[in-house]
Amino acid sequence: MIGDCFPSLDEPPTIGEDAIQAVRSMAGTRWGRFIFIAWNHLTGTITIYRDPSGMVPCYYSFNGETVAIGTDVRSLDAIGAKQHRIDWDEIANSLIVPNLRRHQTCLSGVFEVAPGEMVVIDGNSAYRDQIWNPDSFIGQNRLCSFEEAAELLEATMVQTLDTWCNRYSRPLVSVSGGFDSSAISALAGRAGPIELLHFYTTSPRGDERQYAAMLAEHLGGKMHAVLCEAGAIAIHKNLSSARPRPSARVFTQVFDEVSAGYAAKIGADAHFSGGGGDNVFGKLHSAYPLVDRYRREGLGKELITTALDICHVTGASMPAVLRQALRGLRSGSTPKAWNVHSDLLTPTAMKTLKPELHPWLARCMHVMPGEWQLIRNIARAVALTDHLNIEDELPTIYPLLSQPIVEQCLSFPTWYWFSDGRDRALARAGLRSFLPASLLDRRGKGAFNGLLAAILYNNWEKIYSDLQEGLLAQQGLLDFAAIQKSKNRSANGSTIFSVLYLHETEMWCRNWQ
Repeated sequence: MIGDCFPSLDEPPTIGEDAIQAVRSMAGTRWGRFIFIAWNHLTGTITIYRDPSGMVPCYYSFNGETVAIGTDVRSLDAIGAKQHRIDWDEIANSLIVPNLRRHQTCLSGVFEVAPGEMVVIDGNSAYRDQIWNPDSFIGQNRLCSFEEAAELLEATMVQTLDTWCNRYSRPLVSVSGGFDSSAISALAGRAGPIELLHFYTTSPRGDERQYAAMLAEHLGGKMHAVLCEAGAIAIHKNLSSARPRPSARVFTQVFDEVSAGYAAKIGADAHFSGGGGDNVFGKLHSAYPLVDRYRREGLGKELITTALDICHVTGASMPAVLRQALRGLRSGSTPKAWNVHSDLLTPTAMKTLKPELHPWLARCMHVMPGEWQLIRNIARAVALTDHLNIEDELPTIYPLLSQPIVEQCLSFPTWYWFSDGRDRALARAGLRSFLPASLLDRRGKGAFNGLLAAILYNNWEKIYSDLQEGLLAQQGLLDFAAIQKSKNRSANGSTIFSVLYLHETEMWCRNWQ
C-alpha cells in the first residue's frame, strides 16, 4: 500500500492468495489516495490498483523478467527499468488534447494506471479492468429533493474533511478567495487552527486578497499572501522532468516553491488544495442538464425553471439554451469528450491524433448528456492533480476529489447544480452554515491571465527561439506562422496559454533527449 487508505464499509477487505480478488476487495471497501499492489507468489502475477482520486501517480514498466512500479520515472529506473525514449506520437497527442491521460505515456515502455483501474501483469502481457466506474453512482439520489441532496452533500463533505484532518492535523491550505478553497478551509478549520496561503498578482483579476482576508478573519486563522511576478519565473525550468509526460506549468513555479518553503517554516504536515471543485460541483455551463431533466421527467413547468436558471448562470439567451438542448436530444448526441487544440500545430501533428476516450467515458456511453459532461469534467480535474510539483516530502491533498464526495456528486440530478440561477448551487446550499454570505454567494472569481501574458511577452524572443531550434520543430509539429501571431499583445488567453504549454513541453523533451 502506497499512500493513505480509509475504510468506506464496516467489513474489512478480504486478503487471500488470489491477488485479483484482494485488489477488488480493497477497491470496494477503501477510499483515500493510494496505490495497492498485490503479488501472487505462486503464479508470479502482479496486480495494481490506483484509487479513483488519482492523487498518487502510478506508472509501470515490464519486460517479462522485471516489473517496475513507481510514482515517477526515477523510481522506475532505480529498480531496474531501462532508459526510455520519447514517444513523439504521444507528445503530439498531449499537445492536441492536453490533460487527457492515456495508458501509454510520452516515454516508450512506460504506462500509467488510470484512476480506478486495475492492471494485471503476467509475464510479457498486461490487461486492464476499470473496476471503479462513475456510472455506478449516476442517479442513485435522483429522487431526493434539492434540500435533501444539500444535506447529504454537507454530511459527506464534513465527514470526508474530518477524516483527512484526523490524518493530517496541521495542513497548509492554499486559498484563492473563491468558493471551493474557502469551503475546504472552513471544514478543515473545524478540526483546529489552520494556516492559509494566498497567491496574488498585480493585475486586477489576479488580486483576490480581500476575499482571502475575509476567509481568514471568519475562521480566526492566519493568512500569508505572496505576490507572484513574471520576473521570478525561470522559463527553462520544468518541474515535471521526473514524470513520464509534461505536467508542470511554468507559472506554478512560484506556487510550488513558496508552498514548500512556507510549509517547512510552520511545520505543516500536508498541503490542502480546493482544486477540482468547479468540476465536481457541476459547473457545467451548458444546456445539457435541461435535456437530462426532460428525459427524466418529461414536459412540465419545471423545464422552464431549469432553462431560466441555465440562462442566469451562463449568460446565454433563452434561444441559445433551447438550441443546444434540442441538439442534445438527438440520438447519440453527447458533449465533446475532449477539446482539440490544433491552432498552433501542423497537419503532421494532427495526423497522430488517436480517437481514444478516457476510460471512464468509454464505460458511460449510455448516460445522458449532462451526466456525461459531469463525468468528463471530473476526469479532467483528476488529470490536473499532477500539475502541482511541490518538491517536499508532504502530500498534496485535493479533498474535493475524494471518492465519497465524487460519488455523491455523481448521484444527484444534474439540474440541481443550477438551482435558483447559481452555479454549484448544491454545494453552496450544503455549506451555508460554514461560510459568510460574502464568500458563499460570490459569482465571479480571480484569474492569472495577466501573469501568463507577462511571462510570455517578457520572454518572447527566447521562447520563440527555443521553439524554432527545438525538438518539437525537428519533429515537424509546430506551425510557426500561427505562433508568430501570438506575439501580438491582443492575443487571447487561450493562445497565450497554448504557446507557454508548447515551450514547457519543449523543456520537458530536452530533459529526455
